[in-house]
Amino acid sequence: LCCPLWAWVAQKTSKRDTWLMAVAVSFVGYAAFWFTDSRDPAVNAALLALIAVGNAAYLMLVWAMLPDTVEYTQAKTGERHDGKVFGVASFSRQLALGTNGFLLGWLLQAVGYVEKSKTQTPEAIEGLKAIMTFVPVVGLLLSAVIVWGYRLDRRTHAALVAETDNRGATSL
Repeated sequence: LCCPLWAWVAQKTSKRDTWLMAVAVSFVGYAAFWFTDSRDPAVNAALLALIAVGNAAYLMLVWAMLPDTVEYTQAKTGERHDGKVFGVASFSRQLALGTNGFLLGWLLQAVGYVEKSKTQTPEAIEGLKAIMTFVPVVGLLLSAVIVWGYRLDRRTHAALVAETDNRGATSL
């Protein structure tokens, strides 16, 4: 539901700025989740919804930024590598999902989580809360550092496409 909103924001600003705004939204949600002691499901659901609002931007922006990188490479080298770029992106996504599953299992064991137990120790509960907040926040901050250098805005992209089109027209 939020992807169209984020797409509109990206059109009005830039993909980079939209990503950084989404990091801020997600960060606020994760920080509030960490600092709240509420056991009220409605409060926790609202905080998770806020996190999801921010996370929706990444789902849309990754797939919007990838074609830009293909066109950037074409403008700079004269070669298109659509298949390679999208193949590596797809493989990286699958690798990340598998790695995350392994790390989650390891972290759950490390915090003392007991599967199928009706109660968990206070340490395990704090550990679960840390896994749900600190791990994603590290990823958010890392993504913000990486995306900070993404300078391919609408005007730069249009110039690259025009340069590529002109180069193609002159080579005919």
